[in-house]
Amino acid sequence: KDVGKAMASLGTLSGEWDSMLHTVGGFDLGDKALPLLTKYVIDFDKARAKAFADQDFQSIRGAREKLKAKLDGRLAKILSKEQLTAWNEATAPRGPGGPGA
Repeated sequence: KDVGKAMASLGTLSGEWDSMLHTVGGFDLGDKALPLLTKYVIDFDKARAKAFADQDFQSIRGAREKLKAKLDGRLAKILSKEQLTAWNEATAPRGPGGPGA
């Protein structure tokens, strides 16, 4: 089971994932944030795969927004106010190809 989780997150090539890891990497949280980010990546990858299988490409944005809101709520419990502000700024949607997109 753990191998499947690791492979799902490691096999996901995403600028968003990279940006998120880079951002929390500067917060000195130890391993507190990594499981939350990994869950987001795995859940989003599943949602994206389902959308592709169903040919429902419009659902991808909604799934991402829903999952990102959950991630933000979970991170809010472990981040300081300053860290949360930095997280929100770093991961805000910026349009095609931009950071946090």
